[in-house]
Amino acid sequence: MSGNYTYELASEKDGAEIAALLESTEFKGGIALACARRPNAVASLRRDGENAAFCVVRDARGGLVGTGGCTVNKMRVFGELVNVAYLTGMRGTGRANIAKCYALLRDFCRENDVRHTYTTILRENTAVQRMLEKPRKSMPAYRKHAAYTVNIVRKGLRIRDGHVLQKAAPADLADLLAERARLDFAPCVPDYDGFYVLKDGQGTALACGKVWRQQDYKQYIVKKYGWKFRLLKPFLPWLPAENDVLKLFALSFVAAKDDAALESLLRHVSNIGGGEDFFLYGADVCPVPHFSCGSFIYLVDWDKQGLEERLRNATLSIEPGML
Repeated sequence: MSGNYTYELASEKDGAEIAALLESTEFKGGIALACARRPNAVASLRRDGENAAFCVVRDARGGLVGTGGCTVNKMRVFGELVNVAYLTGMRGTGRANIAKCYALLRDFCRENDVRHTYTTILRENTAVQRMLEKPRKSMPAYRKHAAYTVNIVRKGLRIRDGHVLQKAAPADLADLLAERARLDFAPCVPDYDGFYVLKDGQGTALACGKVWRQQDYKQYIVKKYGWKFRLLKPFLPWLPAENDVLKLFALSFVAAKDDAALESLLRHVSNIGGGEDFFLYGADVCPVPHFSCGSFIYLVDWDKQGLEERLRNATLSIEPGML
């Protein structure tokens, strides 16, 4: 209890309320999206990580007025397998001080032997960036690290080559994914379910990626369009209507031998069946038609002692399916 508010870790009985609060906050941008975790946000977050927790803030009448979440996954950082946390879903209404959630989330990270913590903030959300970057006694230090882009690719692109996309066996992926293991800061592949491999006419593996279908527990809702998209929408009838849930999957753990193989992979993946209209692909450069949502990656310094130099200069690989 702090003043008129209580702070505690959530259980699944809080999940529907948290989902409603998350959905009420839209992202800024040319296409304003809301990230939803229907029907139960706590159960949803637990599917994003090996371990996960939400902190909830309630007022004197028991109403939910704030929340903050954290997932923990294994990542390979400078060749070492460690636990890394991702902060997400920090929301507050009225006078609720969600900064006090940080104490609970920090304890959760310590209990899970978390070595590093990061988060992402939309590029257009400058007010939140300023708030996080300002030193505050009750919050960790947020260190802006790098830009990150999630690309939304429409399905049904033209295929321009004779390559073949097929469901992958682990043996198909070993060489391609070995390159990822040498990155400074890369998530570990949770399983091989949903992996596809692109092969040429001689059967050589050129590229791969995991088709991650998550819409039964995590959704993106189109809240509204900016003026440019409102002008274009009559000429782009395939754009979803406002308040529609985007029908999509996340293409994650992408690896390719070269740029041509990457473009071919994206085109072939866009023709996978399943009823979706789009897929997400996280990268600064996307070689096929798309629209994008830009963010900044922040490293979270719990102790405010500064980050080691090699971490400040590290190249982070982030998967859209794990955000």
